[in-house]
Amino acid sequence: MEQASTHPIMSLRHITKDYHTNSEVVSVLNDTNFSIYKGQMVVIMGASGSGKSTLMNIIGLLDRPTSGDIYYDNETIHNLGDESRTSLRSSSIGFVFQDYHLLPHLSAEENVSYPLYLHKEIKSQERIQKSQEMLKQLGMYERRHHYPKQLSGGEQQRVAIARSLVHNPDLILADEPTGNLDKQNEESIIELLQAITREDKAVVVVTHNEIFQHYADVFYQMVEGQLQEVSSRA
Repeated sequence: MEQASTHPIMSLRHITKDYHTNSEVVSVLNDTNFSIYKGQMVVIMGASGSGKSTLMNIIGLLDRPTSGDIYYDNETIHNLGDESRTSLRSSSIGFVFQDYHLLPHLSAEENVSYPLYLHKEIKSQERIQKSQEMLKQLGMYERRHHYPKQLSGGEQQRVAIARSLVHNPDLILADEPTGNLDKQNEESIIELLQAITREDKAVVVVTHNEIFQHYADVFYQMVEGQLQEVSSRA
């Protein structure tokens, strides 16, 4: 696969993550190295407890490593303060979860526009316009006034993906994005994530679902806190 840029959008170098429980130190990530380029879907699989969720939290700037270096768009970010990390996360990273995490008291349109409230420069009418445009792209415009309980699982996941894209991030992190879906909706969401990479964005999927390895540009197994590249179409 041809990479869209000569440097990765994000790189992790020699990342470790330790947790202290009583007098014991538990090492979850052990000298983990990872890079992703725009235009790629990277898929990470591994057994429960192998460190996948911890790695995802570090990539998403929700947690800090014990040691190691993190670079975003060639700039070092592992020493950023909390405010700067939040700013980078809200502008450049989108999240998709297995359980959708939609707010039940908000309509589809309101859920999609919600992240834009973090951007004070975006006015009310622009928020509505951006959320409606994103719902159109994902085939959910006609359902924009429906609440999550009125939507199927596949529809809720499409709304969740629209929400993750509305602020135009370069990196999308998907944690078991098809875990609650039937086969038809599963394939639809995978195709949608593939399409996102063609928009010059990077997608990282953490999953137990083996079907993803057939769609991955780079496929890793997480084994005892380390990433092992299994295959690549690069």
